[in-house]
Amino acid sequence: MEKALDAQATRGLILQGAGMIAPVLAGKLGGLKGKPLASGPAPVSEPQPTAGRPLPSHTVAESSPYTRNAGSEPVVVQGGVKSGEGVSNGTLGEIVGGGNTFNDAGRLSRNGNRAVFAQETINTCGPTSCGMVLDTLGRPVNLGTLVQQIQVGRNGVGIDSLAKLLQSEGVNASYQSRLSIEALRKATADGNPAIVAVKLEGGGHAVVVDGITTRQGVEVVSIRDPWKGAQYHEQLDVFKQRYYRQGVIIKGSK
Repeated sequence: MEKALDAQATRGLILQGAGMIAPVLAGKLGGLKGKPLASGPAPVSEPQPTAGRPLPSHTVAESSPYTRNAGSEPVVVQGGVKSGEGVSNGTLGEIVGGGNTFNDAGRLSRNGNRAVFAQETINTCGPTSCGMVLDTLGRPVNLGTLVQQIQVGRNGVGIDSLAKLLQSEGVNASYQSRLSIEALRKATADGNPAIVAVKLEGGGHAVVVDGITTRQGVEVVSIRDPWKGAQYHEQLDVFKQRYYRQGVIIKGSK
């Protein structure tokens, strides 16, 4: 996987999503309407492991090449769960930390009022994240159209291309190749969402960040995750370990 990421680095960090969701026919994608999800995991047709199997912590060491700033080149996000790995079939509350306590992955359940969409296939986390941003900005959303416009391939899309997709929808979006935590905090301080690239065990993944705040005396990042359509607060120290430091910031509509 590291060799694949290195080979893609000059073409842009590929966002391929976080899970092994079964592919959907192109015709179905073309007519898919973005809809907020009810609580609970999105349906999947992949064989699932035994109930209660915990998700991996999704953290990597600070010295990992995936957490280093990639400089002027857009990073490539490619798959999030290792090939062949199953999907946890616990509830969203179990996955992100039920009740009022952080789970072992440093996540706390979140009950925000912004729409959360689930990606339909493993490689569509990018356009699905764009759909959530558009909905937050009061724009109409058709996830199938977004997928077609950005021409998602087997390896996903470059994170820089998400800014172009949002621009085509009339949004003042800007790709940032060096997006520090403080810059991300500032970009989301007034309520605008951002899309960032994070590292999971099987590759890169796109998520929506709604802000950096404090819960239970701990700094957290408020996240909407297209993988299973989950939303949660993640401890900032945990987030830093898997953050590519690249993303797309929004400055309202054009």
